[in-house]
Amino acid sequence: MAPAALAASAVAAMLAGCGAGNAEPSERQMREAVEARFKDVNANLTALAESCRNRDFVRNDNPLQAMQCLQLCGAAGSEQCEVSFELTNFRKVACQKSAEQAGYVCDFEFGASSSSPVTQMALDAFVGRGGAGQGRFLLDDGRWTYRQLN
Repeated sequence: MAPAALAASAVAAMLAGCGAGNAEPSERQMREAVEARFKDVNANLTALAESCRNRDFVRNDNPLQAMQCLQLCGAAGSEQCEVSFELTNFRKVACQKSAEQAGYVCDFEFGASSSSPVTQMALDAFVGRGGAGQGRFLLDDGRWTYRQLN
């Protein structure tokens, strides 16, 4: 295949897979973007748990971090302070091109679970078997990202 044809083919494949142009994100792309946010939250919780286990709040004389550790370890129900969240289901409802900002404002339904029994009870009370969500989805560097609406 000629270099120009190969390049055109690669660009076409990339655009088709990324929802380029004026195409709104697919359900799969939206789910991946929301899951990426869950991964970020879990990474932050893991870092905080490590800091709590190391008693960094004592070394740093940081009462705010001590309070965060009390909350996290209390929710975890153990000195390991491990709490994580997982997206259990996801369904795209509708999207509309944002008039004020870049991207699409999309409605979706979702379910989530937590490794913490205390947090899971709160999730169940708040969203039950599924909750409604809305956010802005932006195409950034070939990947859809999710941002909460302000």
